[in-house]
Amino acid sequence: MADVEYDREALRAYTFGTWVFLLHASGVESLETTVCDRCKAIVAAPDAEAGEIAVQALIKQIVGGLAEGEAALAQKLYGDRVALDMGEGSRAERNRRIRMFEFKNGLPWMAQIYQRGENGTVAPVWVVVERVANKVAIMDPNPWNDIDEEYELDVSDFHVLWELAAQPSVYLN
Repeated sequence: MADVEYDREALRAYTFGTWVFLLHASGVESLETTVCDRCKAIVAAPDAEAGEIAVQALIKQIVGGLAEGEAALAQKLYGDRVALDMGEGSRAERNRRIRMFEFKNGLPWMAQIYQRGENGTVAPVWVVVERVANKVAIMDPNPWNDIDEEYELDVSDFHVLWELAAQPSVYLN
């Protein structure tokens, strides 16, 4: 698929939509009823075609909300539960914060890291962090690239890629 071009805004929306859906699947509902309804429609889809239609409806709604950025949309959807400080401090402080979050909540969160694209360019992209243990389990829901949708990075490699992007993150308390 390396010859397929994709829109970075669509990629952002797929990543954010995946995070929203995973939160929904974990029992965390958005404050916005329409987002909840779209997630429920994905779960209730009787077949792949209906599921894709439901996914596209969620993505379309997400695209409209991303104009102000990931943090602003997250705050609109989840209110005061949204936190942005996962990336603050030293690596040791970040590791401690991540481990506490994992133990307490076990929810996915989003981080912006640098990735190399098919054409060799390196750019920041948002990914869904599913789990952090000995390795960081990452979901890259981009349907247009050759990167596996789920992959793992060593914790130190993740930190380097995250630091290059200045450690932005979005998660729920």
